[in-house]
Amino acid sequence: MSKTLKLCTLAFASLPCQVPAATFVDLFVPGVRDHAFSKDGHLLMTSGNKLVDYDTNTCSSTVMFDAGVPLLGVDFSTDGNMVAVASYRIEQGYGQFHYTNRSFMREFVTQHFPAGVYEQSTFMPAWTQDNKLLISSSYPSGGAGSLREFDPESQSLVSIASVTQNTFLASAAASPIVAIGEGSNILGPLHALDTSTGSIVASINTQRYIFDVAVNFKGNRFVVPSYSGARVYDLIGASFVLAGVIGQHGETGAVGAVFSPDGTKLITANWHWRDPAHRGLRIYDASTLAPIASVDNYDYSWGGTAPFAEGRLSISPDGQWVVANIANYGVRLYNVSQELNGVYTEDCTGGKSLSIREYGYR
Repeated sequence: MSKTLKLCTLAFASLPCQVPAATFVDLFVPGVRDHAFSKDGHLLMTSGNKLVDYDTNTCSSTVMFDAGVPLLGVDFSTDGNMVAVASYRIEQGYGQFHYTNRSFMREFVTQHFPAGVYEQSTFMPAWTQDNKLLISSSYPSGGAGSLREFDPESQSLVSIASVTQNTFLASAAASPIVAIGEGSNILGPLHALDTSTGSIVASINTQRYIFDVAVNFKGNRFVVPSYSGARVYDLIGASFVLAGVIGQHGETGAVGAVFSPDGTKLITANWHWRDPAHRGLRIYDASTLAPIASVDNYDYSWGGTAPFAEGRLSISPDGQWVVANIANYGVRLYNVSQELNGVYTEDCTGGKSLSIREYGYR
């Protein structure tokens, strides 16, 4: 059964629970891997071979297209006009990904390219500030391959860097900086790519496997969740400087992280081996890393180095919604408008428990 919950946040712990706090609803979407929000309240999810569109304005859903092969990462461009989806297929020496303009959501173009040696699939797309697409790939046994840049206007596709398989990407909304986290590399490399120059301006080995990567809208603060806690770095000049750690090695930490659109808050999906009080969706001051709110105590499990596992997070451009991968259900959709924006925005659920099967998704 899906659930809806209202909790007083830590920010109001000393006051009666009189203000609307975060709510959530579990959506039954089988095999969800990744997700991304549009500016107008649509949540796209890769679910098996399908791309599912859930409209947060109407609580309704539809299948945008069926690729016939598993879909992986998905991303909206900063201006909301473009969508790209990674696809698990190498056929006759060619890899592929899919993209479209927001105005033609049911008319995805499949872009083919010569695959690298041992390349298995595309993995993670990320649109840059100038509406070009970066896309990473999967390789067996942590092999190295290309990070590619695709220009939809000129149709050019070029390799711009060498990275290991399952490399996570996250773009800064108001900066040409893109965060690159090599998820299958035991050294846990983190890079900052300046897309205005096409060069990597800073790198650091975190010395641990990382589960994800996040960057704020200015492109100067980064988070890499790992088994040793979520490590927070500042980009200062051409160097990464450790600003703090959320969690403790082998005890507790985050499996996913995102910044609020204005960069003032950091949201994480936390695990803890024993203490439920330290589990669940947490909100921190992005500058001081002081805890602000505890939204729930869901047990986001540490899933080793598997990509798109429990706790994979996405946030809506208006800061109303955060979505997280969870076991059994599919995703947990949180309304965090009070915590992030200071004003609770009503949503179409009306506080009711809902299942995505009720919206017609099959």
